[in-house]
Amino acid sequence: IIVTALLWQTNQSHTKPNSSDTFFEPLSLASHLLTQKSSEQLKQAKQLYLDVLSQDKHNVEALNGLCNSYRLLAIYDTLTESERDSLCQPLLDKAYSLEPNNPQVLASMARQSYERGDVERSERLFIQALNITQSDALIWHWVGQLKRSQNKVDIALDAHTKAFRIAPNDPIILRGLAYAHLNNRDLINARKYFERSVLIAPTFKNKALYELDFYPLNQERALAYLNWHDQY
Repeated sequence: IIVTALLWQTNQSHTKPNSSDTFFEPLSLASHLLTQKSSEQLKQAKQLYLDVLSQDKHNVEALNGLCNSYRLLAIYDTLTESERDSLCQPLLDKAYSLEPNNPQVLASMARQSYERGDVERSERLFIQALNITQSDALIWHWVGQLKRSQNKVDIALDAHTKAFRIAPNDPIILRGLAYAHLNNRDLINARKYFERSVLIAPTFKNKALYELDFYPLNQERALAYLNWHDQY
């Protein structure tokens, strides 16, 4: 009887789906679409996360993923930074309350704190995230951004280089590395990584603005900047 009961219990643990199993297909597809960096695919990813949350409002991966989709739509589509923050904050607050030791959630909260000017909390959350994992490229990228804002150029360059080693073809990470080299007064490497990012993802909202940091001003770039300024 005991053996039969143990076998039944083992079988139940193998067959009973958990939340991640239930939503494996939409979540894995949404995660892939986020890497494509196109407006249409990012909107599809956003909808997949919304669909999951309509069935499971406590799904942390979907909460954090939906915030990430809003972040990317602010880069590759027309979502404004203020809209991004107002949409992200309640998602991250809920995700953090459910899984306060999730490194991706910690990193997202740290980024949100940094962008809202709470540097002390941002640093504390980044340290927590890195104590859990050092293999997440975006965590290193965001740490690099924070250190660049503090003019800690050497530490920032090291963080952005670590991010690049983990994800060498992510255009956001490449732009971060390009700016780290620019802050280090290394224009050759700055242009090299910026051009690599544009090769991978040639269309993004602030391209006309960023180009002015890497290249001399000419009529073509001036016109592109004025068009960007009028639109955004």
